[in-house]
Amino acid sequence: MIQQNERVRAWVLIQDGSYPTIAEQIHKLDTGHDELVVIRVDQVDENETPKIMAVIDADYEYFPKVQGYINDIVGTGNATYFVVTAHNPDPPNDASGYIANSERIQSEIKLPHAGRQDNSPGFNPWG
Repeated sequence: MIQQNERVRAWVLIQDGSYPTIAEQIHKLDTGHDELVVIRVDQVDENETPKIMAVIDADYEYFPKVQGYINDIVGTGNATYFVVTAHNPDPPNDASGYIANSERIQSEIKLPHAGRQDNSPGFNPWG
């Protein structure tokens, strides 16, 4: 159970919509402050039907507002929220990240190498 003074990490499965447009709108919710961090928004395939998966991190008290903002973007009933209740590894910043070579090439920040990184992408100095 998430405690009131904790952060909420959630995976959000979005059923329909235009991927680039929805991804851009969700990323715009992240204003650079701590109350909401949009970690990533990806297009995923489920039985060859594209879906959108967002990973967000929000203040406990701000999370219901974030759900409302996302529902306004994608339409009520089109988003399912999966709240993380346990991390493995714990703490989660001990997780390894992976940067594909295409991501490294496209990055505005000079990345030292593609492949496995020492920590999760959020822990690395490039974001």
